[in-house]
Amino acid sequence: MYSPNLIIPKFQSHSGEFFLMEESNDSLVFYFALQLSNQYKKDYLQIEREKRDLIQKSRSLRHFLKMIEIKNKYYLFRYIDGNTVQEKIDINRTKQETIDQKIIEAYLIQLLEALFQLHQLNILGRIFSVENIINNNGTLVLMDFGYGPDLLQNNMNILAPPEIITKLVNENHQFPYLNYDALKFDSWLLGAFLFNLVKLRPINSIEKKNSSKKMEIFKYSNLINYQSYIEEQSKINTHIIASTSRYNESLINLIHGLLTYNCQKRLSFLEIYQSDYITKLNLPNQQQYIEFYKNFNQAEIIENLMIRDGISSSFLLNTYLLNDINKNQGKQEQIDNDFKNQQIDLTKSSPQKLDVTQVTPQDQNQNFSEAKSIQLPYIASFIEDSKYYDIWIQINLEQFRYFILNDTANQIKSEYPQENYQLSLIVQYALKKQSYLVIQELYLKLKSVNYPWKIKQVNNWSSFQMENKFHFLKHSLIEAINKLVESLAQIQKEISLNLEAIQKFLSEQNKNKDLNQIVNKIIGEKIYFEQDQSKDSLYLFYAENYQNTQENSENNNDDCENQQLINSENKNQLINDKQQEEWFTEFKMLINDIFQFFKNKINDRSSQLEYSKIILKILYCRLINKIFSFENMKYIFKNIKRYEQQIITPDDIYWYIESKDNQEQKFNDIEEIVKKYFPKQK
Repeated sequence: MYSPNLIIPKFQSHSGEFFLMEESNDSLVFYFALQLSNQYKKDYLQIEREKRDLIQKSRSLRHFLKMIEIKNKYYLFRYIDGNTVQEKIDINRTKQETIDQKIIEAYLIQLLEALFQLHQLNILGRIFSVENIINNNGTLVLMDFGYGPDLLQNNMNILAPPEIITKLVNENHQFPYLNYDALKFDSWLLGAFLFNLVKLRPINSIEKKNSSKKMEIFKYSNLINYQSYIEEQSKINTHIIASTSRYNESLINLIHGLLTYNCQKRLSFLEIYQSDYITKLNLPNQQQYIEFYKNFNQAEIIENLMIRDGISSSFLLNTYLLNDINKNQGKQEQIDNDFKNQQIDLTKSSPQKLDVTQVTPQDQNQNFSEAKSIQLPYIASFIEDSKYYDIWIQINLEQFRYFILNDTANQIKSEYPQENYQLSLIVQYALKKQSYLVIQELYLKLKSVNYPWKIKQVNNWSSFQMENKFHFLKHSLIEAINKLVESLAQIQKEISLNLEAIQKFLSEQNKNKDLNQIVNKIIGEKIYFEQDQSKDSLYLFYAENYQNTQENSENNNDDCENQQLINSENKNQLINDKQQEEWFTEFKMLINDIFQFFKNKINDRSSQLEYSKIILKILYCRLINKIFSFENMKYIFKNIKRYEQQIITPDDIYWYIESKDNQEQKFNDIEEIVKKYFPKQK
């Protein structure tokens, strides 16, 4: 039954208030629901709708899905699990901890990519900030941008550049549109974003002297006073001061260049990409960005800004701006067509030829819920052009193993809770624990001296480990591990509350002794979350001697060729393998039980179709160590149509699983898998 339900407000932005919304249909789906501000011009949302297909090629930009009405109108966007960047800043400020420069650089790289994608579509960032950018385990997603909302909203922070503030204060001010580099609006906001990360406070926060309040944060309700302050500061300095000894001088100089009061002297995006600091970050497509901004025609963006500010179309007709637009129309249309036809889908882990006819996701998955999408701990952008492409696709496959286990546990929780299946909590815990072990194993592999996957040797593993994206991948994995531990602890609390019912069920159902022992062992793991709160979450289920040897290994990372370190890694891997083998035997028995639970529910075609998705996911989890390799995937997932030379990606697999148009095919897959791997269970 269709039942959308607002849960909690998540954050406020210029466009309005974003809520967390859940919708119960065939399954529980989450959205970001935007209730538009009354200072939003809805015509501009239509621009986003028209360019929806292009915007949804990128995971860095919000994905509009649909509009619904429950007393008020809500515009629904794909839900992103995570927190705003502002929340991270708040945590670090409370702890008085700086944000690691490598993290700042990883954020900067992603934000530059997101703005590049917007600018290709002639959309200005204009309102993005740390308050409306979601950090999804290291992947940034811009949730607000464009021309829709008024800037002048009393409750919002003043982040606009000085030239825009002057225009807002003085309505009669003749703004030099025709000579204005509109993208310098976004370069200022980029500087404001970086300033906030470096100083742990926004650019509109002013230190107050002789006051009990140390800082005053200016909102648009106090615009005139802030303008006066900015004018005074511009007489003293050419830019907002971000100086600190905590970060490299080159980063601070970049921020100063972006936060230059005089827009004529402020860094343009072309100058950003040509700067020494950005060059040293080794962006894979830096030359592409340089060529784009060197040739970019801003006419359409300027026109949108002028119309947004109430300048009539008749005025535009009488200026050379429209003539300039017409003169460059052919060139701009070619740029748009190139983007439509050649832009690589950033959600993919492998190069995509757009002339390929695929069963998934376009043809086969018309009813696939766009709100449900794969969320790996870290998704590196532009890997298809990277010299580390072979490494990244292997890492993404490993991350997908974690994801499918975790996602299956979440589906069981929402659709088949304890009252429906008495071992639901136990199986949820088992799936989450297995996903924890998978991601932990990946983390430890990343610390290996030698390339850890034996299937294919690479010669650039050590240089890959020096990359910024590698550092951010490790950071994202740790964040995912910590979230998993929190989830496991919560499930243990729920198991304790339902302990009597679980034990009664086992007794009444005459479950075999081995299964009873496994359930009791899981119940006993509650001790991990009660008595050992100081233990590193990375080693939650490991013996103490393993943790000690691993810590020694980490302390010796400077000498990667040291044989003692290699021996230590080998010893740790043997311990890891033994523990994983013992646990996996227990895990398989629990998965077999829930498989039988659903198998017993199938008595006709309708039930076959109803349970095909969850049964298929359960089987994939059961075979988590067998089928998710590039050698096996082309046989296991043969119904996902690709050209022979193209690799099946995690996105392809998940879209295939979640599609509502292939239920019968999924059931055929189930029968084939059972026949091949579990002949006794037919």
